[in-house]
Amino acid sequence: MNQTAARYRRALAGVSHVVSRIPDDRWNAPSPCTQWTTLHVLGHLVDGQHQLAALLTGQGLREPLKDPIAAAGGDPASTWAATTRHMDSLLAAVDPAAVVPSHHGDITVEAVLGTAVIEPLIHAWR
Repeated sequence: MNQTAARYRRALAGVSHVVSRIPDDRWNAPSPCTQWTTLHVLGHLVDGQHQLAALLTGQGLREPLKDPIAAAGGDPASTWAATTRHMDSLLAAVDPAAVVPSHHGDITVEAVLGTAVIEPLIHAWR
């Protein structure tokens, strides 16, 4: 596996570690992100993975959801687990040298992942 994809998987695993420790009664707790709850942040991350998957599979750019909570679903931990499984399979299959459209023009998958990794790293709060 490409090092950039492996780094991205490690970042997702960091979020998974945090998500696995969130009690059910804490999803509506404030987060370090102003005016967002823990559920907002997780929904933002789930939606971000869907946006990234669209880029990596050639579906193109997709705007973020206006309400990130909608992406978290009724069982946020399960939603995140399904999202990471999907990303794992996608990362295993994607060609790092493939060129895809992005918000910054046409760039390689490796470059997209190198930039996108900041989201799970920033939001894997403790």
